[in-house]
Amino acid sequence: QIQSAISVDDTFHPSGQDYQVNQERLHRVYEISEQLSAIPELEDLFPKILEFIGAVIPLTRAYLVLLDDKTGAMDYVAISAPKNEIAVSQTILEQALKDKKTLLVSDARMDEILKNRKSVIQYKIGSVMCAPLISRGRCLGLIYVESHPSKYVFTEQDLQFFNTLAHQSALLIDNLQRYTKVVSELKQLKKTTG
Repeated sequence: QIQSAISVDDTFHPSGQDYQVNQERLHRVYEISEQLSAIPELEDLFPKILEFIGAVIPLTRAYLVLLDDKTGAMDYVAISAPKNEIAVSQTILEQALKDKKTLLVSDARMDEILKNRKSVIQYKIGSVMCAPLISRGRCLGLIYVESHPSKYVFTEQDLQFFNTLAHQSALLIDNLQRYTKVVSELKQLKKTTG
């Protein structure tokens, strides 16, 4: 269990300026969801999700990972990182998957469990949020974002925004996957019936 991680379920009661920030971000989620829902192809949707998150929250690296239905293997379908390098904490990914909750780690280098992990040391992993993409009770994958603490440390307001956008993204991905499958099956049926 990651010691310094807080999940979206942890109590957060916005007031004053925090409330205003949350209202503005909720409006942004609505706008982003509308724009994302207009994208007809999965391969175009994945990088756009990361782009929209980065437009609201300062990011150093971002990844969208899909899980194989049968094996559970992780497929990095969108990467926004220097040199497209996969520089993630597997421990954080696994914790978010296991708990099925969006996590925030303010600084992985200060967490008792994470600070000695090879990936945290090698990639200088800092402030991280990771959200499972859950739709219809099924985990489709994860969104993992990081910011270097010298540039920006994720906040609880960021966590709320990130969690909401991840939830919307999961629904969009699931719907588009189902639509793509139906279209593919119809094409196949058309070929076999000539």
